[in-house]
Amino acid sequence: MTINVEHLLDRISQKTYELDAYRDHLIKESVCCLRNMADGLMKSALQAQPNVVSRLGVDGLKHLKEEFKTIMASLGTQAHQVLESDELWVYKQKVALSTLDKLDSNGFPMVKQTLPQPLLDALESLLSPFGALLNTYNLAPKEDWQIVHSCYQYQGTIPLTPTLLESAKEFSMRHQEYDQLIDELIDSQKGKEQSSVLDLWDSL
Repeated sequence: MTINVEHLLDRISQKTYELDAYRDHLIKESVCCLRNMADGLMKSALQAQPNVVSRLGVDGLKHLKEEFKTIMASLGTQAHQVLESDELWVYKQKVALSTLDKLDSNGFPMVKQTLPQPLLDALESLLSPFGALLNTYNLAPKEDWQIVHSCYQYQGTIPLTPTLLESAKEFSMRHQEYDQLIDELIDSQKGKEQSSVLDLWDSL
């Protein structure tokens, strides 16, 4: 049975709108996860280096906490700017008959309870201001932070919260439906092209 290409394109468009809502929830959970992690990193750094804390004194700690609160307050805005980039999300790719050879249908694979690497990299980049702050106050262990392209890159593993993982799994499952539609579109067009070739051959 011939698949109606226009109908497939409409279904893909509809699925894209559906995925927007799941992505928004995933971003919300990502921000919560980052807040928890930043808070944990700060407290761990303070506990691990009591000598530095002693030298800072009460006034120094007050300044540190004020700066920390400022970064935390801007985290939501920064996260949305980074995580809403279309480049992070395969389902935001341009879908048209002219782009079939460039379409990706493996959009949001989750392996061993972790997120796709591009999203993990984006989350790590959002931790950079916290690494810079810790370094300013000599609280950033070299083994935990590395400067890459002028940004502080956390060297450990981001502990993903259960709610973030649950949201990511739901998004991944919904994305598989989108991926299937992309495969159907590609297969449909290949079938049409092959039929056209045979029709041309038979007409000669």
